[in-house]
Amino acid sequence: MEMLLLGAGLLLGAYVLVYYNLVKAPSCGGIGSLRGRTVVVTGKWKQ
Repeated sequence: MEMLLLGAGLLLGAYVLVYYNLVKAPSCGGIGSLRGRTVVVTGKWKQ
């Protein structure tokens, strides 16, 4: 019985974490304009 309650609690906790971090997360506001600014890009881009 304890294992069933533990499993149910873990599933509920995982659901809450996923829901509030992925579903209800605020959307990205984006970046502002980079016009007139210098941008340095480093590293390699992999496809």
